[in-house]
Amino acid sequence: MRLQRSSVVAAAFYVAVFSACASGPSTQLVSAWQAPGYIPTGFNRVLVIMVTRDGGRRRTFEDGFAYQLTGCGVTAIPSYKLIPEDGQVPNDRLEAAIRTSGANGVLATRFLGTNTNVTYTPGYVYGAAPAYYGGFYGYYGTAWGYDYVPPMATTSTVVTLETDVFDAAKLEMVWSGTTQTTNPTTIGQEMQGFAKIVVDAMAQRGILAVKN
Repeated sequence: MRLQRSSVVAAAFYVAVFSACASGPSTQLVSAWQAPGYIPTGFNRVLVIMVTRDGGRRRTFEDGFAYQLTGCGVTAIPSYKLIPEDGQVPNDRLEAAIRTSGANGVLATRFLGTNTNVTYTPGYVYGAAPAYYGGFYGYYGTAWGYDYVPPMATTSTVVTLETDVFDAAKLEMVWSGTTQTTNPTTIGQEMQGFAKIVVDAMAQRGILAVKN
């Protein structure tokens, strides 16, 4: 069953990072896949799962995703309401939760990794430094025509998440999207923007039965 993947801790998505961009954190959908030949019928009831061992983060994430889905007219059920225990559970617990939820779609998100990128700008000198002979005021005016800008290193952190959608009846993957968030801070600040991008992408493909 493809839902039963290795559980990984997505803590890096929720903690402070080395330095923030001036424009703040941002999320982009960098790739999307849809099962060949799959004709979307539009899921209108979705079970939401976050694969992480941290129960608090899992609940916050699932609630945030459910909020975005509900706002589009899709009934969303956070998995923690049916599987309250933390950590990986057996397949039969997953199957029971899917049946109990009455969902026709299952959405699962997992953490893929974190990359730290460093952009280096070399230092440079501008102006000229002509030789000067004379008094202080003449020296002072000449000196302002020459200066040095030191090198600068800018650090950014990119967190990659994968969101997969399964047909609850067949338990087959029908859609998958990979997102990258630059300089995330906390789950509360990032969750809604991240979820909205993913939900919008699924809605455009007809994966979700959204209501205007």
